[in-house]
Amino acid sequence: MVSGLRVGALVPGADGWDWRDVGTEAELDTWTVVHHPLAPALRDRVPFTVGLVVPVGAPSVRIVSALAAPPDTRLEIGQRMTAGPGPEVDGGRLLVFAPAPVVQDRR
Repeated sequence: MVSGLRVGALVPGADGWDWRDVGTEAELDTWTVVHHPLAPALRDRVPFTVGLVVPVGAPSVRIVSALAAPPDTRLEIGQRMTAGPGPEVDGGRLLVFAPAPVVQDRR
């Protein structure tokens, strides 16, 4: 996790929609590799991987995000992901999710 990074989402609340911190941990729901740039600023970045992630702190929320994983990375549905700052594009910084480090069971 990157120190100070906060990920927020609109979630259903008692009186409508509430903005809530959903944490930086998520699970991968699905993904695809993009080969056609969606905007001129992304022309030099194809191919890239985009995923749909489910924040651990808000299981009813889905976030579409660039993934910090090369297109040939072996990904799995349900895989743990961690949010981090991505590249600057058009004066803003993208949020990206990367595969979380695998913790080995040392029993």
